[in-house]
Amino acid sequence: MGKMLSRTLLLLLLCLPSFAAAALVVEPGIDRYLGGPELYYLVDENNELLEADVLAGKYAAEFKRSPESVLNLGFSDASIWIRLDVEFSDKLSKERSWLLEIGYPLLDEVAFYRMDGDQFRKTESGDTKPFSQRELNQPNFAFRLPIFPGNTSTYYLKIRSSSSLQIPITLWSTEAYADKNGQKLIVLGAFYGIMLVMILYNFFIFLSIRNAAYLYYILYITSFTLFLASLNGLTFQYLWPDSPAWGNVSIPFFISLAGTAATLFTKKFLDTQTVVPVLDKLLSGLFGVFVISVGISLFAEYAVAIRVGVLFAIVFGAVVLLTGSICLYRGLRIARFFLLAWITLLLGIMIHAITSLGLLPINAITLYADQTGCAIEVILLSFALADRINSLRVEKELFQRQALAVLKKNNKVKDEFLATISHELRTPMNGIMNAMQLIRYTRLDEEQDGLVHIASQSSGNMLTLIDNILGFTEAQAGSLELKEEPFPTRELLDLLVARFSSQCADKNLQFAVNLDESVPPCLEGDEDKLYKLLGYILDNSVKFTDSGTIELTVTLDDRADNDEYKWIKFDIVDSGVGIDEKRQQDIFEVFQQADGSYSRRFGGLGIGLSIAKQVNALMGGTIKLESELGAGTHVSLSIPMKEGILPLRAVEGAEDLKPADTRILIVEDNQTNQIILKKTLEKLGFNALIAENGQEALDVITQYQPHAILMDCQMPVMDGFKATQAIRNMGKPYRDLPIIAVTANVMSGDKQRCLESGMDDYIKKPANREIINNKLTLWIQHRKSEYGVVAA
Repeated sequence: MGKMLSRTLLLLLLCLPSFAAAALVVEPGIDRYLGGPELYYLVDENNELLEADVLAGKYAAEFKRSPESVLNLGFSDASIWIRLDVEFSDKLSKERSWLLEIGYPLLDEVAFYRMDGDQFRKTESGDTKPFSQRELNQPNFAFRLPIFPGNTSTYYLKIRSSSSLQIPITLWSTEAYADKNGQKLIVLGAFYGIMLVMILYNFFIFLSIRNAAYLYYILYITSFTLFLASLNGLTFQYLWPDSPAWGNVSIPFFISLAGTAATLFTKKFLDTQTVVPVLDKLLSGLFGVFVISVGISLFAEYAVAIRVGVLFAIVFGAVVLLTGSICLYRGLRIARFFLLAWITLLLGIMIHAITSLGLLPINAITLYADQTGCAIEVILLSFALADRINSLRVEKELFQRQALAVLKKNNKVKDEFLATISHELRTPMNGIMNAMQLIRYTRLDEEQDGLVHIASQSSGNMLTLIDNILGFTEAQAGSLELKEEPFPTRELLDLLVARFSSQCADKNLQFAVNLDESVPPCLEGDEDKLYKLLGYILDNSVKFTDSGTIELTVTLDDRADNDEYKWIKFDIVDSGVGIDEKRQQDIFEVFQQADGSYSRRFGGLGIGLSIAKQVNALMGGTIKLESELGAGTHVSLSIPMKEGILPLRAVEGAEDLKPADTRILIVEDNQTNQIILKKTLEKLGFNALIAENGQEALDVITQYQPHAILMDCQMPVMDGFKATQAIRNMGKPYRDLPIIAVTANVMSGDKQRCLESGMDDYIKKPANREIINNKLTLWIQHRKSEYGVVAA
């Protein structure tokens, strides 16, 4: 009886004019009501008001009406009591249910009181309790409202939180609430889907290009996405529903982590250290305080952590806008998208904050302004990154073009330097080697002959090193190119015989060259490259053979023939030291030798076979090595080559020209080479006259009437190329004189240049007497006519 009386008195008190409260009237046809002005609140500063006293109406006079549509009391340690009177129209259907929603999911403790019979029933919720304890499975706090059509019901809320006390209260019909949640789910699903796609997309780009800016960007959007999801209560609902403690920590943690990553991204993306060094230092300081803020979020109270995180985020927002603006002002193109992205995000956050304060109407734009701003920001930053990568690519291409131009210039300088060095080295080497050769035809005692033999071997080794270095440089520079020209097979082999016969004789080695009859007499290809290729391998055989034989056999590999090419097989067999089986796989690599120890017996750089391998590959050939330690080596080359056609030769006369009746004009500026060439020709039985340069050769040619000319290329007054062209412009018989280049220019293209200038053949210095004799004999017997080469 006493309880009934007290309840009746309570209802009477609530209806008295002095305590009269405007009730929120729920009528048919309306599905949603904002609590707003119909809310009354009481602040319990010391948390000392008893629940029973408040519910009994003891403090009814102290309740104040909400001044705003959304009650916002900021940060406070007080407990907030809220009273809401709801008048249900008698026209409402009893079967329709209603809900009360608090649209802010970060409240720590929420107690909802509703009448159940003659007393209030309490339902507890809040983000400090496991998600499973909520009355409705929603990120926002929602409670069912029992309705009594034609009656007024009073509801109480007691709220306490370390976060901001924003308390947006809305009454919903269950149908409208379901529709609202469905729309919200679509919007949030689209937003988080976009964020996930952007995270994965940029992650794969990062894996591809390994650019640190992408890594910082991924960390930023991941952290900020988790921050927004925590702010919306979604992480507590789906990721850690049974960890309310971490749910509270996660919000300041992710906002601080997002700030850390955003700071690093800004520094890297805008290259602030170079563009704005002062602001770069400020950003470095912000990075430090964000790191501290991450630590504070883990160990300090939520109220402190969230204030620190928000404060630093506001400072960062101002700094990033200032930095982007200055970079854009200074002409940094990529700052456009960057600045627009941050403006969009900050605008979205401001709209959300203003809406939360009730200063803007709640609609689809204002309700999801922060998500919309974030999504647009992420997309714009992706554009900015793409623009940055494109700018870097353009800059890289420009740099590469400039570098390529410099490289080409440097390569040209290097080639000219190497050509000069080669020329200058070969000029004295020509004197040394040919002088040694001439000396050996004089009377020498045994000791002198031994010394000359040593000098000849040493100069030959030096020449081999020079050739190998030049060949290696060309191969490494990628300047090896093939020419397709017909050449006599036997002449190529004769050149090899002339080159290596004396070297083998000096070591008492038998050297033999065998040409099978099946091999075409003329082949089409790059004679010079083939000569060098075989020379590298033969030189290796001579070097590593102390006694026995070296044999080169040229045959036709019928198994590999086709209609277009013939496979010419070159077998080089020696009785040298052989190669250990373990070393055979590496012997064709750069700087590798069969014996690479400090105690090795044989010198050399270990690059000859490496060049041979590259030249062979360039010619499309195959190479095979068989060797046994102490039993010699067999190198087999098979190279595809076309069968060539020799130029037609006509008979000029029946008279044989003997060496004693043959006059040779030597055009050479170097005195040493003049003496050597003249002595060599005289030993061969020829008559010789020396001209110091091209102009002097033109002056004496009509008086001397030579049968052939040995022409140097580099000379003062007039070089060999201009002199050759001048001779070819003379009348008969001078324009048909055989002109053979004898030059130290041995780089790729030098022989071709000599031939294109009008010279007939090419001998590189130092040239031994056998090569000179063979060339002169060939060209003195074969004279030029107006229609081609003729034979005497």
